[in-house]
Amino acid sequence: MSDRASRWNLDGPDWDFMELQKYLWNPLMDYWFRMEIEGWERIPDPPALLIGIHSGAPFVWDAWTVGAQWWRHFGAERTLHGTAHDALMAFPLIGSYFRRMGVLPAAPDSITAALAAGHDVALWPGGERDSLRHWLKRDDAVLAGRTGFIKLAIRSGVPIVPISTVGGPDAMPVLATGQRLASLLRLDKVARLKMFPIALQLPWGVSPALLPEIPFPTKIRTVFQEPIELERDPSKAEDDEYVQAKYDEVCASIQHGMDALARRDGYRCLANRYDTLAPRSVIPCGCRPPAGAGLCSSAIDPRLRVSSPRRRAGHESGPSGDWSPIAALHGARRTCLWWTFASGCAILRNALAPCSRCELRSPPLDARPCRVQAGFP
Repeated sequence: MSDRASRWNLDGPDWDFMELQKYLWNPLMDYWFRMEIEGWERIPDPPALLIGIHSGAPFVWDAWTVGAQWWRHFGAERTLHGTAHDALMAFPLIGSYFRRMGVLPAAPDSITAALAAGHDVALWPGGERDSLRHWLKRDDAVLAGRTGFIKLAIRSGVPIVPISTVGGPDAMPVLATGQRLASLLRLDKVARLKMFPIALQLPWGVSPALLPEIPFPTKIRTVFQEPIELERDPSKAEDDEYVQAKYDEVCASIQHGMDALARRDGYRCLANRYDTLAPRSVIPCGCRPPAGAGLCSSAIDPRLRVSSPRRRAGHESGPSGDWSPIAALHGARRTCLWWTFASGCAILRNALAPCSRCELRSPPLDARPCRVQAGFP
């Protein structure tokens, strides 16, 4: 497996192959995922290392849509290489498809070579711990404490562009991560997998998340954050304090962008505030949540519950602003998921820690602006 996974080259992507796939990706992004992407003006000159979070398996839709949108925006003028887990690159059919799309193994040698050639690279450091995280943690930035990408960017002399995205986990809600099961099956020895998640997916229902699935229709929002410049001195890669500081800065930038994007959907704001049910002393970006931030209806600013008159009327809009059947299907699925979760939370909250009044607050800002300060509505 390791031999098959380690095969790579910088010849991809196959542009003729990409051109044929526009008949798949364009409707998928515009109508099924109703994708919104912004922040193109923040992307520096090539090469750059793009760092983000992703969700799903074996196809991580919020990562693939970034690559497809990149191709739609830049065409063949600016090459972006995605990266993938060894288990996917070694799989016979999936690995061949990934290579034709320009995907590289998530290894230092391949990424360094691509950056040296002047190509941009998108890396998802969280790996399977990120892509297969529990649905309740869908809006958490999970980079799994892996600081290797900071060292790689320093040695390559390139800036880091954080990518914030929300909505992808709704395409395949993960119900259980299955870490103990993966350990029992020794998947970490066989395929470098530390999780064996169970998810709700089509057409299998509740099943192992590693099966090919039809994604639920959802709305994916993605934003390129401000680039983070690094010292060009290679010795800085050995400075643990400097590396950790830059890692925290990247993680905080991604998390703040996700918080701002999640606020555009009122139901996500309430769903993300379950601290009384599952208290967390530190969120992934390193910011401490405010004490007493709980889950109750009074915590939601009414302005955050809806984002447009059409949503107040119970409708969703397609890319052209008109109602569409797929948008309606997405709204029905989202409503069912949310009310199931909200009902359980309300019962547990009243049983464990009833609260009569609380305020919705956001993690304190550190080095990176977010929400209104970052230009989000």
